[in-house]
Amino acid sequence: MSIMSRVLGIDPGTSSWDLVGLEHGHLFFERSLPTSEVKSNPRELIELLESLNLDVLVAPSGYGLPLKKVKDLTSRDLRLIALKRREDTVVMGLSNVLELLKRTGVEAYILPGVKHLPSVPEFRKINKIDMGTPDKVCTAALAIAEQATRLGIDYDQTSFILVELGSAFNAVLAIKEGKIVDGIGGTLAQLGFSAAGRMDGELAYLLGGFDKEHLYRGGVKDMLGKNIQPEELLQEEDTPAFKAYIEGIAKDVAEMRISLGHEPLELLISGKLAYLKQVLSDTLSTHLEPVRGFARVKHAAQGAALIADGLAGGRYANLIECLGLKECRHSSLDFIYLSESARWG
Repeated sequence: MSIMSRVLGIDPGTSSWDLVGLEHGHLFFERSLPTSEVKSNPRELIELLESLNLDVLVAPSGYGLPLKKVKDLTSRDLRLIALKRREDTVVMGLSNVLELLKRTGVEAYILPGVKHLPSVPEFRKINKIDMGTPDKVCTAALAIAEQATRLGIDYDQTSFILVELGSAFNAVLAIKEGKIVDGIGGTLAQLGFSAAGRMDGELAYLLGGFDKEHLYRGGVKDMLGKNIQPEELLQEEDTPAFKAYIEGIAKDVAEMRISLGHEPLELLISGKLAYLKQVLSDTLSTHLEPVRGFARVKHAAQGAALIADGLAGGRYANLIECLGLKECRHSSLDFIYLSESARWG
């Protein structure tokens, strides 16, 4: 029997922080806050969270940790969540929010990223960090629950490749038997709308030291040389930038097909640029099914709410078990064979 609970999930993004609340498994709250407002006044967000009388909160988790309560976070944990040098520009205001959240009585959790999951073989984690941040795990959780309901199957029978096209980065994840078995996160993925994505090592060497803000540049938007919005990208389909973008996504999908080891039940698509699904379907010669969700805000926030409900012992408790979220281990810096990374651990 599931426990009645009041929970909330948060997805912090480059343009907005999205919040979704469930009460007894049903939507009771959703809101989208501009990231600029959260950065300038994080206390307003904290006051809002405290006013909702939550049983469980899935907190903004950055690059993630093995499942951990926010109140137990150490200074090392905070460094691993942010993976940011102190002198670098504040991009989303994550660290300030977590510091304030620690001082409240809210039962809040940090989620793992793809690299922390036991379902991902260790050999796939070598010399990688961004295999998919916790928000991508949340979108996958929503997609698993949705596919299971739509096809009338159990969570552990779901199988798909998830393509998420964001306003900055792309990500592609492979899900087999309800578990994430591999992932290509934003800075490992091919060209994004705003971000350059995976970087040539020789280019990284020539650039020398750069701050985290640079990871959000060099994408399609910069290639086009104009300030277009994601909704306008299809108008540029004859440009080299658009062609590189679409082909890059197809290449990432091909890589995840290898990791999956068989043809998935479906290819699913999510994110700000999911409206490009027909172009991608034509390129891949495969239908892409959109993740639909149950609220208006971002899918990652909806998935975070499902996970929060499961952590509270609600109707989605089996989803937590299927994903193996409580069995996570290792650091995002494990399996990296470059000695310079040790200073972050």
